[in-house]
Amino acid sequence: QSDQLVAWNNLNLYLEMEKQLDVKIPWYTSSPKFSLAELNTKAEGSSPVLRRQRILLEQRDHELQLSRMEGWPGVTLSAEYSNGSGASPEKNYGLGLSFPIPILNGNRGNIQSANALKSADEARLAWAKRKLDSTLKSAFEHYQAASETLTILSPDKVSAQERDMREID
Repeated sequence: QSDQLVAWNNLNLYLEMEKQLDVKIPWYTSSPKFSLAELNTKAEGSSPVLRRQRILLEQRDHELQLSRMEGWPGVTLSAEYSNGSGASPEKNYGLGLSFPIPILNGNRGNIQSANALKSADEARLAWAKRKLDSTLKSAFEHYQAASETLTILSPDKVSAQERDMREID
């Protein structure tokens, strides 16, 4: 109470009021009730980190599908025609097929790489979900503890404690 009086006197130097103000604040008696499962659902739906990871995972899935579609090496078909001139002109027709030597490769290297990238992104998404869940659970537990504290400290008890503190000062 003496600290309160000193603070009031310091403030009153500028306010020049005749008596000390009696400030009454309505006591916050109850808090809204939430369920952790409901909060988890909302957080997972609106988290930008999870949204980004889901988009990356979808991108990796498309890259894997593309790698699987490119299973055959680049086969090239070509045609040729030449018309000679001179005493005995020749006409040449040709058809060619060319392909790289490792024809049975099947693009396995790119498919394995795309699989590895996809599984890494799946692991990152699972980690981001676990991190969000643990952060949300911790915040929810703090909220519940604060709500219980408010329930324990009813306005009657607080006013009785304030009266006791005034008597001590």
